[in-house]
Amino acid sequence: MKQGSRAITRIALAAATAAVLSMIPLFRMPMGGSVSLRAIPLMILALTGGAREGVMAGIVYGFIHLVTGSVFVHWAQVILDFPLAFAGLGLAGLISFRMPEHGCRPWSAVWPVLLGFVARFSCHLVSGAIFFAKYAPAGWDSWSYSAVYNSYYLVPEFLITAGVVIYTPILRQAHRLRGDQ
Repeated sequence: MKQGSRAITRIALAAATAAVLSMIPLFRMPMGGSVSLRAIPLMILALTGGAREGVMAGIVYGFIHLVTGSVFVHWAQVILDFPLAFAGLGLAGLISFRMPEHGCRPWSAVWPVLLGFVARFSCHLVSGAIFFAKYAPAGWDSWSYSAVYNSYYLVPEFLITAGVVIYTPILRQAHRLRGDQ
């Protein structure tokens, strides 16, 4: 199998796994957003396959998530909340990550995961402030409301994802499957 075919297979598997995991929410917000384990396969792919594969898997997953029952109000909101937000998770692959047996501490995986979630949060923040401002309580500006609302589900999802990613046997196995070790 050529390297391109392997990359496409990894992207498809990560996106499909994320789609299945998103259908089992741990917590659901009233106007969209939920805490689930969907980011884990996207992060593992970004850390093992690089930013290109991670971003592509995020875009594919974003479209899958869109067509499986998501609500949208505007075409720009669709782009921000689905393909761009989840592509942002793939940016974790921009930060070099080495396995602990190569001299790196396990918690160093938090930085790439944080980068991915900050990118995702930024997309949801802009979308929420522009397209969902009418839901802000009296006295709240749209940006503050969007930041708080999106933090309620993204912070727990970040903590869960970072915790799982730090558990390096998952990454070791992914590296072995890819043939890096």
